Amino acid sequence: MQPVTLFKTKSSWLSLAILSITLAGCATTPPQSAKSLNDKVYRSYENLMSKESYSFSGNMRFSAEAGEYKNRYDSQEYNDPESSTLEAQKLKLLNDLLASSSVYPQEQQRWMKEGLENPYGASSAYRSKKDKALPVLMASFMNRYYYEFDGVVDLRRGQLSFNPTVGYRASNVHGWIKFPLALDLANHKAYADISALSPIVTDPQYDGQYVVYDYKKLLDKANIDLKPAMTAMRELVLVNPALAKESDYQRLPLTDVDKENQAVERIQYKGDYAELLAQYLLYFYVNQDYLKTLVDKNLKSDQPITPKTLLDLEKATTKTDTTPTESGYEAMYRVSDAINDIYAENDAKHNAATETLSAAELAACVALSKEGGRTESEAISDCQAEEAVSDDYIDDHTDVASDATIDVVAPPPAPAKKAPVAKKVPSATTTKSTKAYDPSSFGQGAEVLAKFDQYKRSDRLITAKDLQAIVAEQPEAYQALIEHSMDQFKDVEMLKDMNYVSNFALDSQGRLKRAEMIVNMPNFKEIGVKNMKATTVMNIGNYGSARVDQSKLRQAISFEEAANERSLLNLGESVKKLTADPNAESSSSKADDRSKYWSKTARRDELAKSFWEQGLSFVDVYAALYRYAYISELKHAESQDFNLSTLDTTAKWTAYYYAQEEGYPLTAAQKAAYDKTPEDWPYYDEYLAEDVWYSVSKSEKDAKIKLDLQKLRAQGKTNLQIFETLYTQLDDESQYNKYLNAEELAEHKRFIHTLAEIGVEDLNTKKVDKAKLRPYGESALNRFSSTNYRKVYEAFLN
Repeated sequence: MQPVTLFKTKSSWLSLAILSITLAGCATTPPQSAKSLNDKVYRSYENLMSKESYSFSGNMRFSAEAGEYKNRYDSQEYNDPESSTLEAQKLKLLNDLLASSSVYPQEQQRWMKEGLENPYGASSAYRSKKDKALPVLMASFMNRYYYEFDGVVDLRRGQLSFNPTVGYRASNVHGWIKFPLALDLANHKAYADISALSPIVTDPQYDGQYVVYDYKKLLDKANIDLKPAMTAMRELVLVNPALAKESDYQRLPLTDVDKENQAVERIQYKGDYAELLAQYLLYFYVNQDYLKTLVDKNLKSDQPITPKTLLDLEKATTKTDTTPTESGYEAMYRVSDAINDIYAENDAKHNAATETLSAAELAACVALSKEGGRTESEAISDCQAEEAVSDDYIDDHTDVASDATIDVVAPPPAPAKKAPVAKKVPSATTTKSTKAYDPSSFGQGAEVLAKFDQYKRSDRLITAKDLQAIVAEQPEAYQALIEHSMDQFKDVEMLKDMNYVSNFALDSQGRLKRAEMIVNMPNFKEIGVKNMKATTVMNIGNYGSARVDQSKLRQAISFEEAANERSLLNLGESVKKLTADPNAESSSSKADDRSKYWSKTARRDELAKSFWEQGLSFVDVYAALYRYAYISELKHAESQDFNLSTLDTTAKWTAYYYAQEEGYPLTAAQKAAYDKTPEDWPYYDEYLAEDVWYSVSKSEKDAKIKLDLQKLRAQGKTNLQIFETLYTQLDDESQYNKYLNAEELAEHKRFIHTLAEIGVEDLNTKKVDKAKLRPYGESALNRFSSTNYRKVYEAFLN
């Protein structure tokens, strides 16, 4: 299993390097001697994004030396000779606590005990032997794996092919696996040769043939326009060469390999990942308003952009061990997708109406021209010519790939004044999608990025050349952004001092013939390797003549045809059903096993929720969780002569404090006890008390939904009534409906009733009836709360 893990680790670096190297090149221009080095490299990148076809081939290899693996259990906490004694004392104290109270059911007791155990742990002797062997194993596999690729880029015809190969080479063994891919953008088809998976997935008789997927319906359904998205990607590739400084380049002597590739010039670029991150961050920031228009369909209301939305996965999940939370999200996505479909239908109707209006305008123009003495055919020609001129004007002024640059003259500063800080109240016309583009979402760099607000455009893309002019206008702000990015890299030990060097070999026309990229990763000692390096080489040729193999595209078959009954996949499914053990472990027990691997915070959240669901008061819930949390965080020095009774008292005092501060009720006796508390509280930890409060308060609402559901069922309410009541309660808590007028509020109540009908049906069918949603306008659909719907749906499954 270890080689697989290592390969997955490598693949992330592979993707980064291939993205940077594969998209490199040069422009078809006269001899380059008069140009600066950074301009030459920019033109070479630009040329690879043009419509001149070319072929490429290359490889990527890793090299590393074995170091010393730093196991997280090597810390003093885990290697302390007395640590096992501490763990035993913790467990004893927990058992005493559980024995002294009837608050904790069996499931809660199991969760608590799991929190004191390490599911990944092993004996120290075994760990020591394993840790010594792991660096050697990692370095060996990194040096033996290799990655090769070749393909063709033909943007004039909208076709690309890419053939990646992953191999392993060692003494007496050499193996590789290849997955040829192709893309036909003009005909909206994707191809993949998955012969490597036969006969498991496909019929062996189709080995060597492409499996084709037609994604045109997907694009139509999702209302995705790939052209502006591709343009945005093209400009993203050009950002780094556009903003790179001349001082980062130097001219090098040609190598023999360069000369074999007809190169006449070799240029080296030394890059910094922190600076690259700053450049990409700036590009996305100034273009965020424009990019939002490309995905606006997915940003309506509070519906998230999900892989399910993009891939149109309408079939019910086949997982048998899905948790209520996972099922809740899937149900939420089904409603979100249905609403997005209705948005698309409404847009299609609007577009059709617009086209009809254009036809009417043309008829009016013809009639007017005929009154001037023109024949009907002459009048139609005149009007069509006028329409064409109008369209050309619009295209020329909205083309996102045009060479026009934006005016970078900053507007005069507004008079400075201190605005009062006010609580933001949502209005009836504001949707949650605007929050995704709040500058504050960029963290500490928000203040620096805000200096570039004046350059944002929503009507067209800010290109790499535009960005070059912007940076020249704001050099101090740009440098501040780079420094902020460097600070972010300093926080990650493995990324410190990581850099890359790129070598470009250009021919006499400035076109890229060979590219090399060397990534140095000196700080990977934590994973047991040192002097780690990734080297990528790519050769480019056949400019203008390279073509994707059309015969393979024509012979492609569908996946349904390839994965027929002769493949083991289908046979395996039948055998699985025939040989299934009726006494096999249930899905609920599989879900139970997940609790072993909960994080500390997740465990406390679940315990708090479980306490609430028992109907305990705030004081009891808080005190119970504080007692457990304190024992789980116990330090060795405190474990001697520990007094559970004193801990219980402090837990109650802390619960009284938070109840008083946060407005929870206290009895007269509890208030009197709190008033008499001493100055010092044994076993009190301020930070732990805050963490416990966070878990208790966060889980209260989720638990309340379940308790309310149980009460409504006890009253004899139907599922429809329960769903509608719970959703309405959550909706009222949000207070959004208080901004609605009487007519809107009546419609909103009808909409909630419809959502309840859909939710109850979905619990059984895992489908959404879109017909129920079509009567509602966009304003009503925008008020759909995916969070409220998910929480209510999930409550029915618990």
